[in-house]
Amino acid sequence: MKRIFLFLLTNIAVMISLSIVTSLVMYFIGAPIEQVFGAEYAYIIVWAFVYGIGASIISLLISKPMAKFATRARVVDGTENEQTRWLVSTVEDLARRANIKTPEVAIYEGSANAFATGAFKNSALVAVSSDIMEQMTKEELRAVLGHEISHVANGDMVTLCLIQGVLNAFVLIFARVIAHIAATAGNGERRRSSAPIYFLVYFAAQIVLSVLASLIVFWFSRRREYAADAGSAKLLGSPSSMIAALRRLGNLQPGVLPDSLKAMGIAEGKRTSIWSTHPSLEDRINALTFGNSSRCGSFMTCLALCCAAVLPSVVMAEDATATNVNVKVVACVGDSITYGHGASKRLETSYPAQLQRLLGDGWKVVNFGHNARTALNDGKEWNGRGGHGYCKSPQYTKSREAKPDYVIFMLGTNDSKPVNWDGKEEDFRRDYAALVDSYMAIESKPKVIIGVSPFVKKNSFSIRESVVGGSIAPWQRKFAEERKLQAVDCYNVMKLNADKGYLPDGVHPNDIGYRALAEAFAAALSSQL
Repeated sequence: MKRIFLFLLTNIAVMISLSIVTSLVMYFIGAPIEQVFGAEYAYIIVWAFVYGIGASIISLLISKPMAKFATRARVVDGTENEQTRWLVSTVEDLARRANIKTPEVAIYEGSANAFATGAFKNSALVAVSSDIMEQMTKEELRAVLGHEISHVANGDMVTLCLIQGVLNAFVLIFARVIAHIAATAGNGERRRSSAPIYFLVYFAAQIVLSVLASLIVFWFSRRREYAADAGSAKLLGSPSSMIAALRRLGNLQPGVLPDSLKAMGIAEGKRTSIWSTHPSLEDRINALTFGNSSRCGSFMTCLALCCAAVLPSVVMAEDATATNVNVKVVACVGDSITYGHGASKRLETSYPAQLQRLLGDGWKVVNFGHNARTALNDGKEWNGRGGHGYCKSPQYTKSREAKPDYVIFMLGTNDSKPVNWDGKEEDFRRDYAALVDSYMAIESKPKVIIGVSPFVKKNSFSIRESVVGGSIAPWQRKFAEERKLQAVDCYNVMKLNADKGYLPDGVHPNDIGYRALAEAFAAALSSQL
């Protein structure tokens, strides 16, 4: 109600401002309004706003039945089969988290897409295509549903409709003004033939102004997509699933929705332009990963931009509410790969730093990586210098004192060096297990996630792929399974992307490689919530 009240109040202010500005202009011209614009001036203003805004409101009110008709969607309640039961229960859970009533849930036949619509946030419709349900994992589809629920919770359908209504009114008003000026310019023969000129200019101005107005609508639509992606990440506790869903969409052919529903879909195209209702998938992934998108302003901010020419003194904003959550501490334990060796800006692009951005508020990720460290207690550097066991490093003590809720444990790469491995395989396994146990014994009782030692593209720093891939990584997978610990297979994450230049020195990832590790760990942490 607050949004609609402010909208109506702004419309009244716009109408009054138009009248005042026009009256001032006429005063300085020295001629009355009726003489310049005709006696129907007031009628034109009222007609434009009633017609322009009324049309948008009517289309919004009938959006649900029209969407069902246009896509031939069928509403489901979860009693049909296991698939619809999961779908409805997931929407119910996300709606509860977003503090809105559960929308109607529908499925329609078509290529991969989804949309939300409805005049009221507590009486909306969320629909998914048959293809997107078949081709996405449940976690990816859950992220897509979170995106659509965020649209509903943010009131995006109402906001978009009302902005379109205001723009419609301006188009109608200024098209009339331009046509009137063109038709009444000059005198004599030209004035007698003004009717054809008026209608010709009027329709041409409507077309041009409508195109310009649509750019504002498209701009707002792109901004709200970023906000809905962020909303999904907040509902799920991590952006990793939304990133995975967007990447999946990038490998699929997005379904084509009717023109009236394009702005409500999950995806439109793979490139961003001023004519796009959605940013490119790459831009959206980057925004979720690095947090570098400009967030969409509130409805009243956008409206103020539309009205800036005639309403510069009106600035309205809606307060955003923040949810207090308990901060979960993640301790990243490891060697130089955890530390961020090879990253362009270690404090910003190491995997723990990128993991922090992926997880967002409510998480505190701390980097306890230490170069050249081993799981072996008496680990040595390639030159035989000792004291390189992680348990002897200050980072080991600090990581335990942090009382983490989660420990990402990724050691083993430096243990593959001949000075640490040859003849010491059993010692490695014993010391590795003892280190893991020491973290599980911390008072905070953290959940330990095993990071399987990453793939080594070429032997460097005395680190041997034959040992990492042939002995250490397979044992770590088995160890995690036996201990019933979650494992993130960093070995395969790096190996599957080895040809993409993720490992420039053969061992340490670059920024993109660290991003891949961060995404893998973010997905693991999200699955434990």
